[in-house]
Amino acid sequence: MISGRITNSYLNQTIINNTMKNQEKYIDLNMQYSTQKKINNLSDDPMSLTTLFGAKNNLNRIENYNKNIDLSIAEMKSAETTLEQATSDLNRVFQLTTQASNELNTTDETTAIASEIESILAHIVSLANTNYNDKYIFSGANTNTPAYAVNGEDYTYQGTRDSDGYSIKVQVSKNSALDLGESGDNIFGEYYVDGGGAQVSTGAIGHIKELLIDLKATPPNFTDIRAKIDVFKKDSENMTYYRAQYGTNIDMLEKTKSQLSQDKISTDTLRSSIEDADLIEVASKMQQQEFALQASLQSSSKLLQGSLLDYL
Repeated sequence: MISGRITNSYLNQTIINNTMKNQEKYIDLNMQYSTQKKINNLSDDPMSLTTLFGAKNNLNRIENYNKNIDLSIAEMKSAETTLEQATSDLNRVFQLTTQASNELNTTDETTAIASEIESILAHIVSLANTNYNDKYIFSGANTNTPAYAVNGEDYTYQGTRDSDGYSIKVQVSKNSALDLGESGDNIFGEYYVDGGGAQVSTGAIGHIKELLIDLKATPPNFTDIRAKIDVFKKDSENMTYYRAQYGTNIDMLEKTKSQLSQDKISTDTLRSSIEDADLIEVASKMQQQEFALQASLQSSSKLLQGSLLDYL
């Protein structure tokens, strides 16, 4: 009699355990179907979970790299367009300098040329102070400060200089950053008179300012004016060079973005293979598990009723 009771108790517990396992499997499949995820708990698949976390972290990094690249491309396109306009301005200065080098010009003609060149200089300085997305793009690290301060006849660069060791780097992968920066004074130059009265003049801005001084001299300094013709050729070539650099950097970033897109596809495919549930397959398993659970409940109900009668 005791042995029979032990057997019945063991049988009852086995039935209950099997029923609970079938119920757990059904609940797990139901969770997969509702969340569309194969892994919903840390204990579901610890080995795959580690790979999944790695894939998701990589996807987050790729998204951040893409944001960096998109912002950089937009800023560089703005810079490239700006330098295109500045190059056009310099070409006009070259034409006017050639015209001004003619000593047969009247005073009114020379004055008119000087007036137009002054307007061009103001426009070039305005271009150098271009602000894109709340950043002065030619100011280096001093993005909140206009690249040039205009004080009377002085046009002083107040951004970060090469001598400061400044460079613009864009993180495009875990171990790679592209150096895309250029000091604004290298592109545009500057002009000012220092505290000791010495004239500091570099680049296009400095050369245009010198030209204006030569034009306004009495009489105009035609020797220096003619010498400026070749100078402005070089300034235009310098501007074209930096414009081409921006174009090259844009192309490089776009290629990097394309590679990141491929990396994103392959990484997301890996993530999906680990995490995403096949809803058709899950639905089929749910149906099978539901039948198994119902059968288990019916069987346990009959057996437990019989066992209770035997006990009584």
